[in-house]
Amino acid sequence: MDFFYQHFDWIIAFGSGFLCASIIWLFLIIIRLWSDIRRTNREYLINESEKNCDERFRQAMDLIEGAQHSIRLKKQINPEWFTALYNEIPPLVEQIAIVYYPDDPEPLKAPKLGEFIRAVELASTDIADFLQKKRIGRLIDFSAGSAIRTYKKGKTVSKNPIVQACSPIYKKIRPVVQLVRYKSPLTWAGLAASNAAARVIQPSILGIVGKRAIQLYSGELNSSHRESSD
Repeated sequence: MDFFYQHFDWIIAFGSGFLCASIIWLFLIIIRLWSDIRRTNREYLINESEKNCDERFRQAMDLIEGAQHSIRLKKQINPEWFTALYNEIPPLVEQIAIVYYPDDPEPLKAPKLGEFIRAVELASTDIADFLQKKRIGRLIDFSAGSAIRTYKKGKTVSKNPIVQACSPIYKKIRPVVQLVRYKSPLTWAGLAASNAAARVIQPSILGIVGKRAIQLYSGELNSSHRESSD
């Protein structure tokens, strides 16, 4: 304790410097991630060329932007990013289909089967490329092998006699541990980081799927495929 009191000023200075450096580091990471998202949007979303910029195209883009805005407004902590996309993507694709086939009784089924398969293939490739090559995508992307190894390791540890002997003790102190974690700024920082990652990834994936849906129902996908075949 004497050492602590003798060097209290130095400890405070070191702690303050470490905290400031951490804040600056996090701020720079956020800027880099935001820059990645901006570049991703320019890379994956449709360029508004003269060929595409008609009334139906603008309506479809408004639908995409509306879905992106809707998914950003979800306020729950650390949302399950895939579940939110699952709820948003089917209605978005259906609305885009209605824009391009307003008189068709089943606009979703208007394109040919081959065009559907091609659109799904391109959208899947775009999303895989986004998750594997973009910095923001790698935050939530992990290999299935890693997940299985982690699961097996957890089962092995849980069967350890020492862990089983300590289990009743942990059950008693678990409320205290949960309270400490709840009060910990690191816990909330982790929640905020994963929540922020989900909120920027979700609109990007919506944009990727929306782009391919526009190409599918506008006929652009079929025409571009014919040009590449020729």
